[in-house]
Amino acid sequence: MGKAVAALDFGTSKVSAVIGRIESRGGIAILGAGAVPYAGFRNNEWIEPEELAAIIRKAQKRSERRAHRRMRELYVVIPGEFTETQLRQVTMKPSGPGGLITREDMDSLSRMAADYDKPVHYRLLHLNLLGASLDGTMVWQDPVGRMCGEVTAYHSCIAADGLFMESIEEMLGEMGLGVVEYVAAPLSTGRMVAESVAPDHTVIVIDSGYFTSDLIVIRNGCVLHHESIELGGGHITSDLAVELELSMYDAEFVKRRNPVGMATGAGPGRMAVDWSDRKLSVRMDDVRAIMERRIEELAGIVSSSLTRLGLEMGKLTDVFLTGGGVSLIRGARETVSRELGVMVHHYIPKAPLLNSPAFASVMGAVHWAFRNHTDPSLTWWDRLKKSFLEFI
Repeated sequence: MGKAVAALDFGTSKVSAVIGRIESRGGIAILGAGAVPYAGFRNNEWIEPEELAAIIRKAQKRSERRAHRRMRELYVVIPGEFTETQLRQVTMKPSGPGGLITREDMDSLSRMAADYDKPVHYRLLHLNLLGASLDGTMVWQDPVGRMCGEVTAYHSCIAADGLFMESIEEMLGEMGLGVVEYVAAPLSTGRMVAESVAPDHTVIVIDSGYFTSDLIVIRNGCVLHHESIELGGGHITSDLAVELELSMYDAEFVKRRNPVGMATGAGPGRMAVDWSDRKLSVRMDDVRAIMERRIEELAGIVSSSLTRLGLEMGKLTDVFLTGGGVSLIRGARETVSRELGVMVHHYIPKAPLLNSPAFASVMGAVHWAFRNHTDPSLTWWDRLKKSFLEFI
């Protein structure tokens, strides 16, 4: 059995801490996990920053108690909203004899790709080589040793909010916890999902949370596109509360117990619940119509984004719906499939205890830790330089 690792994830409605270990057959065993609801973040700011440390501590303690071991160092997931992805294209003539591409050439191209204007306070976190064009011919393998007149490299560059990383590191330091590595959620979640399909396929992931949803397009282990969509499960709850005149608690209850995508009039006409202090009664068709409208809106935004990217969905494209915001609603996957015109699959992490779409992001960090093990003694810059030499 392998060494245990710990991961910390900040969702839009919960903080999750997980301790896992890789099994002899390559599967991941979850030793302990803790998920604690919290106010989350909106527009790159914590809603209740003064409560964050206590929430992290509570998630940590729950995970440690169930795993019967202490956390000391963590892989920390940076939410997609605190990251920015760019696909960079850089060109040079090979320096080797007769136009031979050398390792030094590829390193130079990596440095050129990393040198671009980033948002204020952002710094480069991940740099991965997607592929290279050799005199116009695209290759997806490491081109070192090949010959051409001109090589153009395509790099996926993911920058992250440095202030986010500094604040989390300071907070964890006060708890006696260190950070092994930060990983951007679009990359770790995207790679985990992509591992379930053929390596030459383009993978589209819709990771829906409570307040926001992440659209991730990944190929060859590289994020080609990522965007945060301000629409999640919480918007459906809010719509139900406003339009049916329910409390947010009752609206959430109704949302979790009703499917979408069914024909009008299917199933019981009303949903009635007799609480100890009040009664709840709503028309099923009204509930379905409200929920379906928001899910169709999310699918429409995704469709428009993919059209702008010029991405045609076909046999070499796989689409997945995950996250706890929308994918847990019965019929949501079928509704998104209908709107996009392709088969959409559910993605559920392959791990006992956490085999729910709601834990896709934190499981992506555990997956990252095992598939991309980093020597904890290396500095952040050493790890970044090391990533320049990796070809995914």
